[in-house]
Amino acid sequence: MLALIDLSAAFDSVDHRIVLRRLGISYGLDGVVLQWFVSYLDHRTQFVRCRDSKSTPAMVDFGVPHESVLGPLLFLLYTAYLKTVIQSYDPQQIRRLLGRDVTAKLVSAFVISRLDYGNAVLAGLPQSTIAPLQRVQNAAACLVLGLRPRDHVTAALIDLHWLPAAARIEYKLCTLVYQSVTGNAPEYITDMLQPVSDLDRSTQLRSASKGERAFRVAAPRLWNELPPDIRKSSTLATFKKHLKTYLFCKHYGLVLEQ
Repeated sequence: MLALIDLSAAFDSVDHRIVLRRLGISYGLDGVVLQWFVSYLDHRTQFVRCRDSKSTPAMVDFGVPHESVLGPLLFLLYTAYLKTVIQSYDPQQIRRLLGRDVTAKLVSAFVISRLDYGNAVLAGLPQSTIAPLQRVQNAAACLVLGLRPRDHVTAALIDLHWLPAAARIEYKLCTLVYQSVTGNAPEYITDMLQPVSDLDRSTQLRSASKGERAFRVAAPRLWNELPPDIRKSSTLATFKKHLKTYLFCKHYGLVLEQ
């Protein structure tokens, strides 16, 4: 279930124009069959409803319906071509052509974001299991900064302000807890968390006694370790900002300036 939260975000990134072009060029669909997909994706709108009121409909140019038969299929077809595109270019050549800033944005979008998909389920795993994810992130940092494979990469990660793989798992868990205690998480997430006191859910959570890697154990433990001022953040954006700074200093051994 935790992994599905990240996959739903990935589904929302599908560009309708690109996926329709892929269906025609890569998979040979045309005529009436291609028009079926065009009619399925074109002119979709969305709006927000609150009781008897609703917002003005807005056009949706990205994303495929999550709870549909075609949604997962279109997502797979949309991402299948990415490997071919990457293999057709030399990464260092791309880096030289685009420069550091653009390369960093592309790597963050296509590589670093993938490390975060479903990573909440990795909580409590040994370092040897997390190491392959860290090696991918290290290679990405070397690419962005033009480093050699054997260069020390910690300084590069700090320079890019990237949390290491283990910290990104903690970041995901703590964010899910914050959304839960503020009433913005799915019910099945909230049901797994039990506050010590019903008076203030943001203070302490009761951790289950069994299953060290289970969300109901790992998430409360990490949440309770956070400084109170971070747990009591007034908005999600503020919470994420302070949480990242806290984890950044914790995992890189830096001193947090007051």
